[in-house]
Amino acid sequence: MKKNFLLLFTLLLLALVGTGCGNKVSGSLGKDGAELVGTWNGVGNALGRDDSYSCDYLSFSIDKEGTFTLKDIAQNKTCLSGSLSAKSEKFSLDTGEETTAELPSGWDGLGSGSTLSYDMPTKDKLVLTYDNVSYLFEKQNDSSKQTSKNSSASPLLNLAENDVWYSNDGSNEDKTTYELSLYDNYMELYSIDPKAATKGEATFLTNFFYLSSRDNEFTFYTYKEASMKLPDFLKDLPDGFSKSTITMKAEDDSITLSYNGKSLSFYNNVIYGLKSDSDSYRLCDTCFNWKFDSSDHFSYFTMNPDTNTLYLYVTDGAEDADEPKYVAGEVHINEKKHTITYHFDKDLSEKSIGTDSNLYKIFEKMDKTKLSYTLKDKQLTLKLDKTTYKLTLDEY
Repeated sequence: MKKNFLLLFTLLLLALVGTGCGNKVSGSLGKDGAELVGTWNGVGNALGRDDSYSCDYLSFSIDKEGTFTLKDIAQNKTCLSGSLSAKSEKFSLDTGEETTAELPSGWDGLGSGSTLSYDMPTKDKLVLTYDNVSYLFEKQNDSSKQTSKNSSASPLLNLAENDVWYSNDGSNEDKTTYELSLYDNYMELYSIDPKAATKGEATFLTNFFYLSSRDNEFTFYTYKEASMKLPDFLKDLPDGFSKSTITMKAEDDSITLSYNGKSLSFYNNVIYGLKSDSDSYRLCDTCFNWKFDSSDHFSYFTMNPDTNTLYLYVTDGAEDADEPKYVAGEVHINEKKHTITYHFDKDLSEKSIGTDSNLYKIFEKMDKTKLSYTLKDKQLTLKLDKTTYKLTLDEY
């Protein structure tokens, strides 16, 4: 009886080994894939692609037996798991009959039998490519955990306090303005064409992933293709994927990027679309209390991120009110005539405060109204009809 039981148990064990257990079948890393073992966290967006191709929420874990898990750490969901076999900078996936959760953009068809190619720009950076969409991952270790918790450890953000820079203030209509956005371990380059139909809207060009730095020399992993309208100083970047070293010097309110003998400076003391010596610039990001209709209204000038134009927001309460509702309108300033033309934004105001509000009705009637103004230091004087308002400006 014992012999029969042992025989049955042995046959069952052999059957389990032969068929594997779900998706936990061992893969084959070999010498080519041994360096892949570990947990890799997604960084930014896919190479050469905008934020519709994000991988910040992804984690890719590989163990020494060759099993892997691609996980959405934001939702604590497994996107894909199984085994992989690595050979010659490529590995094939075996996911069995697993039903996958949502995969990142461009990787929708990833599954059993798929092949991923990989590149390792450094020992702690892994680039995975499927169907011409490449995501960069950083190996998780004690130092990378510390870096993610402490942004001051970022060499890029240590360059300066600001993280958005412009190659000019947008007042030159003949040239494209370039926008540089800095993050913990990558930077992105955009263009702003003042003559485009979507005037003032930034268009993504490409991104640069930080690998290492020494003094002012920063080495990035990046991607370039012929269709990208890069600034002249980057025209000599190699096509395709490359490790490229760019000199980055920060002085006062500027950062100068240089590559292969050519350079371009970016500035953080500008607000795109506003000349830095203009009244519009001086009013932008200021606030004040405006008393009319027998009430005090916390008000402020700032750039509308959707239109990239100067807006005036007037709230229905004081500055310390919890989420005050507001009316909004675009303002055009004529310095020669000392007038401010107000254009009421019906959609934005209706969405915030509603059409039944007394504030909405007042400012709706002000649409296309011209107000006389004077601006001296922190004092703004507005004249509307026969009423003069003296307003003290503060930083917003």
